[in-house]
Amino acid sequence: MQINKKTITFIAENAKLMLGVNKGFHDSPLPGWAIENYSKLDDLKPELRNDDKAITQDLLLRLGSQATTKATVGAATFGALEHIRDQVDPSSNIAWSVIPAIGTAWGTSAYSQKYLPSIHKAIFKNNSIYK
Repeated sequence: MQINKKTITFIAENAKLMLGVNKGFHDSPLPGWAIENYSKLDDLKPELRNDDKAITQDLLLRLGSQATTKATVGAATFGALEHIRDQVDPSSNIAWSVIPAIGTAWGTSAYSQKYLPSIHKAIFKNNSIYK
């Protein structure tokens, strides 16, 4: 079997992996939770709500900021708590550092999602995808 663009497109469409390449996110079989949890179409400018490029940019900005926030805040919190734990009681369970670090990372990430559109708009002014 020769693999070409037509074959790859056929496989992707039949495997329900079409994520906005030939169809829009709004028309594709992309799971609803992905659009609802990661892309906020209401934050986009009205004329861009059916634009694949803008939706993809929003999705990637949100996923990227979540990953970055969780990694940096989680690692910093874990490192600080581990340092404190080592000073106070080195024999205590590591869970005392892990659990608050995870909670802080997730909470900060969720909080930062509220301000992503306004930060993007402040940086890119009239070229922002957000209203």
